[in-house]
Amino acid sequence: MSGGLTSMPILSFTLANLASIPLLILYVFIGATAGQLFVNGKKENESAVTEEQQQSWMVLLGMCLSFISIALISYLVKKELKKVFDENEKESLESKDILDDLLYVEPDLQYDDLSARDVVNM
Repeated sequence: MSGGLTSMPILSFTLANLASIPLLILYVFIGATAGQLFVNGKKENESAVTEEQQQSWMVLLGMCLSFISIALISYLVKKELKKVFDENEKESLESKDILDDLLYVEPDLQYDDLSARDVVNM
């Protein structure tokens, strides 16, 4: 049984969402750790990093990581698609060779000289 717009079963969808919880916890931990770097990184005689500066740095860091991840994912997808297309092309060429072998006509046999009755009786 599936629901929604895809044919993915509900059980698989639920298990996939549950399996993503550890990654979510890791992301929260990384974000909290990065936030603490700004708070603990000040010296006693220096002024604290303002919340506005902290948000600006976090946005900048997030954008950089997003661009890096998009570039990496694009590279990997392109590599896999090339592999799939090469395999499909190879299979297509092999099936064409098989079809050409099946449709091979003896060069000395002339179909123009045969009547329809001769073709049926072959």
